[in-house]
Amino acid sequence: MTSFGDPGAFDALAQALAEVRERLGDPPFADRRRVVSLMADRLPDSKRELRAIASAIDEGVPAALAGVERHLVGLEMDRLASRLENSIGLRIEIARPIVRAFAFALDLGPLPSVYGGTDPVPAPVVQPTGDWAGMSQPAHPAPAPVYYPAPGASQHQHWQPQQPAPPAADVIRIGNHVIPRKYAVGGSAAIVAVLAAVSFSEFDQSQVTPAPTASPLTNQQAQPKGVGGEETDFGVAAKRELEANVGSPTPLEVPGGKRATTAQVRELLGDKRTLLIDVLADNHPQTLKNAKFVPVGGTFGSLTDGNQAQFSAILGKLTAGDRNRPLVFFCAGPQCWESYNAMLRAEAAGYRNIHWYRGGLIAWQASGLDMEPTPAPAGTG
Repeated sequence: MTSFGDPGAFDALAQALAEVRERLGDPPFADRRRVVSLMADRLPDSKRELRAIASAIDEGVPAALAGVERHLVGLEMDRLASRLENSIGLRIEIARPIVRAFAFALDLGPLPSVYGGTDPVPAPVVQPTGDWAGMSQPAHPAPAPVYYPAPGASQHQHWQPQQPAPPAADVIRIGNHVIPRKYAVGGSAAIVAVLAAVSFSEFDQSQVTPAPTASPLTNQQAQPKGVGGEETDFGVAAKRELEANVGSPTPLEVPGGKRATTAQVRELLGDKRTLLIDVLADNHPQTLKNAKFVPVGGTFGSLTDGNQAQFSAILGKLTAGDRNRPLVFFCAGPQCWESYNAMLRAEAAGYRNIHWYRGGLIAWQASGLDMEPTPAPAGTG
């Protein structure tokens, strides 16, 4: 067995859990002792991992995953990881892949290593080929195209049009505009809050203590502020890592750039050199007027992966190599990390005059400002 922090260790756990499910049938993880016993036969040198699995069963992780609506699996996985962190003191970078291992065994997601969130070194971005929720691509098919890397494609290939998009129940309409429900803020649109990730010392079952950290506010606790909730404080801390769970509450600030309100974006557009860059990969038929569409910018992964190279190349063409040109990145709204990811990627590419329009499409639409059909992704011609 590889070390506890190695993604391969969690993949081995996921595969062992899947075998247990095949042997026990459904419900597969009700008998904690038998599950651990069967896994011990397969992974005899994995005592710490098996203790974590046992604790997850005690905390109701597999039962919660089995009962969640398919389109909310991604958010539920983060919620359960935070429960393990807060209730038994399991480090978040261990709790997340443990939950993801159960999701794999229940046919709700890929192997933990696919998410890329626990890699100790930069790793290539791998897009799952199934309909797993909690990533950029929606969980259900529909006729309108959404852009993301074709299954199995190299990260250096251009984005290709695919067909999945959220069903009507998973989107919110504002006038003639459509926004995925996972990005909406407050009121009836509130779904689930994602609790913040913090670092812990290495997990040791004999020395477990509850984490003394504050949790972000839920959507219902957070008080909507600003146009379209663009200034709502969810209590989420800013960070320099790319976020995989892109449909969750964002921080108020971003390292390396400035957050801009709708009014401030309009002021920035007074400079004809300012570029609006839409990085929302989910299906959205309309975007801000004159915006460029660069969905690769919002991807998770690492700042040295193939998507970073492609994004840097596209920005170089759009700006004619001027790294001081004003750039405004946006996606769906305050619960969309793709524009935050794009800010981090742009900073890593050497751009210094960058602005995060956190309110995004939701705030722009709520202000009644000009929209136009979303263009083809930049750099695909």
